[in-house]
Parts: sequence; C-alpha cells; structure tokens
Amino acid sequence: MEKIKLVLDIGHGGDDPGAVNKILGIRESDVNLNVGLILKAIFDTHPEYQVWLTRTDDSFVSLSRRTDIANFNDARVVSIHCNAVSNPNASGTEVWCFSKEDASGTLSEGYRLSSAIVNEISALGLKNRGVKAIYDRKEKKYIDRPLWILKNSVNTAVLIECGFISNPEDAAGLDIDLDGFNERLAVAIFKGINNTLNLIGGEVS
Repeated sequence: MEKIKLVLDIGHGGDDPGAVNKILGIRESDVNLNVGLILKAIFDTHPEYQVWLTRTDDSFVSLSRRTDIANFNDARVVSIHCNAVSNPNASGTEVWCFSKEDASGTLSEGYRLSSAIVNEISALGLKNRGVKAIYDRKEKKYIDRPLWILKNSVNTAVLIECGFISNPEDAAGLDIDLDGFNERLAVAIFKGINNTLNLIGGEVS
C-alpha cells in the first residue's frame, strides 16, 4: 500500500519567533516546534505514513523552502502555528484551508481535514473558532490573506492556529514547560489527520 505522505510545517523559527507573550515568556516558534516534534514521534509509530518536518530545531526556514519540501515530495501539508491579536480576550483554535470547495464543487479535502482537526483540538477545552478558507472558488477570488503555505502547496495544505499566545489562558496551556497539554494537543491533531486521511489512503485527491 502506498504510504500517506505528509509534511509537518513547523511555523517560524530562528530570527522569526512568531507571536510572543512577554509576560509569560512564551514564543510561538518554541510552541510550534514542541508540538511538531511530539506529533512527528506519534506518526513514526504508524508505518502507513511517511512524514517530513520543515525544521527540527530553532532555525529559520523560508516560506518558499517550506513549500518546496512538500511539493518535491508530493506530500500534503499540515502547518503548525499559534495565533495572536491585540485583544487579550480572543481565544481558541481555528484551522485554515485554501478553499471550502474543490474544483467539482464538493467539500474539499482541505476543508474536511481542517474540520476534523479543529474538532479534535476543541475537545480539549479550547474554544472552537471553526474552519477558515482564503479563496472562494465560486467567486474565483481571495477572501482572506493569501497565506503562502496554502496558496503555493500543490497538494492539500492546512494551517492550524493551536491557540492564542496573546490570551493568558491559552498561552499558559501552550507553555512547553508544563506537562501534558502539548502532548494532548499533538494527539488531537494526529486523530484529526488520521481520521480523515486514512479513509482516503495514500492517493492525493
């Protein structure tokens, strides 16, 4: 059976820390890496998957390099991030995909994958902010920021916002020095991916 190829894109890194909660001393790049490494370890116990990471340490990787890794390996992409806004009350998890519909007008694989992931993460207690798309196929136009990883990946790509670094409660849960939550977060992401892609198999749709 053909393996399911997947790139785990670990957001930010190196000179780009992403969102930072200075009060709690939490950097998005560190959270992303922690969750990504745990998730990779989970996938390594499932031989039906072949998984790559875009980074394995606190190093900078360009956006073009990230999509090059995925496209060269003909792999789907799951990009791991955390959110941040000026309003500290904003909280929860959301997952982004390219478009809600595929070319045939049915629900896209990216939307179905995003829905499964966000539902699993929100089951941990985080507010479910749903699935967001950046492109409307019916109107043939971008309806939100043309996020690089979603726009330039040949195969299905989704971008997870695990929680808000700018929200004290979300950030405290994401703290890599705390035991348990990031492990449960990685398991939830795995379940969402596995419950969707294992039904489809190795073939990219």
